[in-house]
Amino acid sequence: MLILLNIISFGIFFIWNYVPIIKQIANFILNPTIAPLLEWNISLGMTLLVIVLTLFVTILQKYTVDQKYMKELKKERKKIEEEIKRYREDREKMMELQKELFPISFKMMELSLKSSMYSIVFMILLFRWLDEFFVSKGNPLIFNYFNWIVFYILASIFFGSIFRKLLRLE
Repeated sequence: MLILLNIISFGIFFIWNYVPIIKQIANFILNPTIAPLLEWNISLGMTLLVIVLTLFVTILQKYTVDQKYMKELKKERKKIEEEIKRYREDREKMMELQKELFPISFKMMELSLKSSMYSIVFMILLFRWLDEFFVSKGNPLIFNYFNWIVFYILASIFFGSIFRKLLRLE
């Protein structure tokens, strides 16, 4: 299911300019909702948008990922990583431990990506719309320094770490 949604969302990303209905739907929804916020104050509007989206994604992750299982996997991964540090000199033992670590890391990634299944199509539409919005405004800088995508990434990491702590997310 996740692979199908990724294919759909990347398809949307690439056919945005060739299938007008996709852009029209995004404009119909986002022009009256997000555009006024960004036109009011580009820096504060973008900050509020990042806060809301990051909170939404974090809450989604909290309720779509088995937090107990994730915590167990993290403990197991940490234990194996500590053993790897102890056996740094024994290459064979280290390789064996790394083989044990790979399935755990893969499972953790799989669990984390599960929540993206519910938001990826919306986020791709939003990012394409934001790109067009900022291009139409002459690519203004957020806080006179960052372009919108760099600001989004940095701010979502910052606010995401705060929300993850507040919501006790693993």
